[in-house]
Amino acid sequence: MHTRGLEHPRVDRAVIEGDTGGFTQVVLDATTRVRGATIVAPRAGEMLAELTALVARGGRLRELASVTHPYPPWGAGPWNAALAEVQAGLARRAMARALRLGVAARRHTARCLG
Repeated sequence: MHTRGLEHPRVDRAVIEGDTGGFTQVVLDATTRVRGATIVAPRAGEMLAELTALVARGGRLRELASVTHPYPPWGAGPWNAALAEVQAGLARRAMARALRLGVAARRHTARCLG
């Protein structure tokens, strides 16, 4: 289990409204399925709807990132957390690929020299 969070000063709608207090935190399991969430914000009830649906059906946070949203929504906290999770996943895959390529290059060099 790990969490993905976002402080609401990074939510454009909160900035526009001048009410940036609060945060969004999403709890994910090892397969990135949403297991729970906490939202502290003036419109938290509105913001929880998408996350509640993901919990109910065992959805992954990245599914939320692939949905087009109006701009600027109050619900950008969960959406931005989803985008951050997708970016982190892409970075992990890129790092894993780079490591695999590095190991393969090292093995190739060892075979050529040995």
